[in-house]
Amino acid sequence: SEEFYQTVKDKKVLNGFTPRDLFCDLSELVQKFYGEEVWAQHLHDLLEHDSNKDTDKPYCVVIDDWRRLIESNYFEEKQKFNLIKVYLQKEGYSAKKLKGSSGNYEGKISPSDCDIVFKFKEDYSNTPELIDAIKSFIK
Repeated sequence: SEEFYQTVKDKKVLNGFTPRDLFCDLSELVQKFYGEEVWAQHLHDLLEHDSNKDTDKPYCVVIDDWRRLIESNYFEEKQKFNLIKVYLQKEGYSAKKLKGSSGNYEGKISPSDCDIVFKFKEDYSNTPELIDAIKSFIK
């Protein structure tokens, strides 16, 4: 579950490595074989497939955890989807200094790279305000 992952992602589990380190190393390995934009291409393909379905509802996707400009630049170049970049902050949270490949992913997007900057309360109780901010931006 998400709660479990949040408690162990930075816990050293394998020869001093954390799950976060291992995920980032795996990501880098995949990128070496398929190119740096592999994750953006995969997401683009998923969104394109889903957006082609017949529906009366407006199509909107919110990705709350962009890591690098590579992905957002990829979508801006494609110009197929309306990209709204939201920078999320959290009260009481201070970013950890990460080492190794984890450091290649964290903190690569700054508030100035985004259309909306939003600060969550510690308990996320203001999530509806984020949705309202996105809706206002779209109008």
